[in-house]
Amino acid sequence: MTETPPPTRARPLRILAYAVLGIVASAGVLILLKAAARPPAPTVDAPPPAAAPVDAEEARRAYAELKAKADKANPVTDALIAEIYAAGNRWNPVWAVVNPADQESPFDTLAAALVNRRAETAAQAFGELTAEVDAEMRARKYGPALEALAKFRPEPHLEEARRALVHDTLARIDSDLAVVEEHGTALVDAGRFVEASRWYSGQAGRFRGTDRHGRVASRPDQLSEVAVVDDLRRRRETAEAQARSNEVIKKIQASVAPAGTGTPSADPAAPPLGPFHAKLAERVNQKRFAQKKYTFGAGITGSPTEATAEGVIVGGLLMKWPGIPADVLFAMAGDSFHGEDWVVAAEYAFAAGHPAYSGGFLWRYAGGADRKQRQATIDEILARFRGLRSVPEGGFTYDLKAGWEDRSQRANRTAVDEAGRHAKALLGTSEARRREEAFEKLRGLYLQPGLADETREKVRATAVDALTTLKRERLEDLAKRAKATGGLAELRALKLLLKKAREEALKVIYDPKIYLPEDDPRWRQGEKINGQLKVDELVEAVRQIWEQPARFVLGSSRTLERDLEEIRTINEKYFPAFGLEGDTEKDFAAFEEVRNNLNEALSIRSYCLNAAERQDYEWNRRVDRYNDSLKGSGITRDEIEHARTLNDYREMMGRRRLFLDARLCRATKKHSAACDKAGRIWHVGEDGDPNSRARAEGFTSGVSENVAIGYSSPADIWTRGWYRASDHHRNGLSDSWNCMGYGYVGSVGTQNFSAIGNPKGF
Repeated sequence: MTETPPPTRARPLRILAYAVLGIVASAGVLILLKAAARPPAPTVDAPPPAAAPVDAEEARRAYAELKAKADKANPVTDALIAEIYAAGNRWNPVWAVVNPADQESPFDTLAAALVNRRAETAAQAFGELTAEVDAEMRARKYGPALEALAKFRPEPHLEEARRALVHDTLARIDSDLAVVEEHGTALVDAGRFVEASRWYSGQAGRFRGTDRHGRVASRPDQLSEVAVVDDLRRRRETAEAQARSNEVIKKIQASVAPAGTGTPSADPAAPPLGPFHAKLAERVNQKRFAQKKYTFGAGITGSPTEATAEGVIVGGLLMKWPGIPADVLFAMAGDSFHGEDWVVAAEYAFAAGHPAYSGGFLWRYAGGADRKQRQATIDEILARFRGLRSVPEGGFTYDLKAGWEDRSQRANRTAVDEAGRHAKALLGTSEARRREEAFEKLRGLYLQPGLADETREKVRATAVDALTTLKRERLEDLAKRAKATGGLAELRALKLLLKKAREEALKVIYDPKIYLPEDDPRWRQGEKINGQLKVDELVEAVRQIWEQPARFVLGSSRTLERDLEEIRTINEKYFPAFGLEGDTEKDFAAFEEVRNNLNEALSIRSYCLNAAERQDYEWNRRVDRYNDSLKGSGITRDEIEHARTLNDYREMMGRRRLFLDARLCRATKKHSAACDKAGRIWHVGEDGDPNSRARAEGFTSGVSENVAIGYSSPADIWTRGWYRASDHHRNGLSDSWNCMGYGYVGSVGTQNFSAIGNPKGF
């Protein structure tokens, strides 16, 4: 059996970039300059020139000096990378003679490693920025979030990503500003200027440090001025209405003085006589009260038999009009009046200081056949009585207990009772839709224009009591259900053990003193020396925990999720509508475990210790669905199988899975084909470099690359190939990437890695 030659792996060229500008600036131009300066390769027939030993020694010394400088470089600069490439152009021919087995120059390898390091450092810094901004935004500290963005000075290729983050951050700020202004506008529309001023004052703080702050902070002063003017206007209108009402009373009192008599009433406090008494006298003389008996006072009870200008005769006694109790007069009117008589009775009762009787007479008047016309007359009379300049919108309605009311008066009378009904509905339903309807009714009632301050505060108190009760009940329910789930302690302990095992493995994988770089002279001395055996041992410890068959069921997950969402809605929507503040994260702190594991079936793979792990888990599942359904040029079963192999390893080690990009798959497959045809592998050659090959397929961001030859399958090329080579291993495991491409042709496989925005349909 012919022995299979050992597979070969080309060192990875990691160039993380988000834009072509960054790629050209950091690596592309330098690669082109190096290629242009490199002497032409010798022909097949021409023997390679011999190198003098002194030249070889100088090449080694030059490399050692540059390697030492590179190890200390922080940050990595274009000038240092250019210096290394220039040295490579000078010494590569010598190195090729002295070390003919090396497929790649150590100078080129060192330059590529620096490009990698700078790319990963930039990606890490951007990741830290994103986390910082997200934390400030969650705390509603918008100024510090924008300040962090302004201070960040990214590599040119990350500028587009920074701009996207700025845009997203400003959009989130504007979204919150819209909520603040919506509620503030509702308060202003309701005439609640003082409350609106307090609302804006309370919300302005989180916008401090942004150009939106002045827009919110200036409103309290503006509204305070409006509130003063509005209060003065209301006071003036009230005084004017009272003055007009008094004038109406005087006119009515003057109009009801009895014709033909100039004698004032014997009782100065009694109302003047007039048409009202005349109509009563007419009814008495018509014998309309023969069957009625009234108590006229002084022990006199009976039916009036005759009436004069002075009074009525009862049992032979004269009862003068001023001495007849008002309730007797109004009772007589009630027993005998009809039609327009009720208007006369209403005007008299109003002028005499008996508004309840006046309203009752108008209510009787409203019941005629020409109801619409009579209602218009009633509206005009009531507006005149009350000193109003015009009839209020909607006119007046009558309540047996409250009398005649306009809309505002009726709203004030019924608001508290309505609030109670809505609050009861809010607490009594388990349906989100009905609860939302009840909340909107409470909110609309609270913001209703025309409510008195005392009434509005009662409505608010009712709403606040209901909402705090609702939140308390949901938190109690959530605590009971979370406690009832059980079975999580063992899984939690297992996951903590996995976390520790991962940390120990990754620490060694990324320690070049233990897991030696591939350009270290000792790397070829065997896996015990270069650290691979130690890595295998630690990775296997992770694998044993990862493949544990522990499975649990988190009961009532839908109910738990509903409770959590309700608490968020109460804190972030319901409470602010009534001037309250809720802290969702504080409320959720006790339920973090439940909140992060709301999937029905839990295993060591799906159980999440915190929100960050939950986000990673959800991302990984989206990647699986996306990759499995991906179709197009360059995507075959080989690409999907390899991506699954690598992604399974990444997820086991706590890294996010990578989604496949068809453009990178096409680029890598073409490169693998070129290398397979040539029987050797390279990063930079006749078919370009990793970035130019990706750009040729329409991929504009920078890429990192792994290449290997001599493996029999897409799975083996990772498990037996790149995984067992430190730099390639670290490249495939890096958390700087979110996407990849893979192409396998003949016995050559190529990987490309990059970081881009989520693809369409992801």
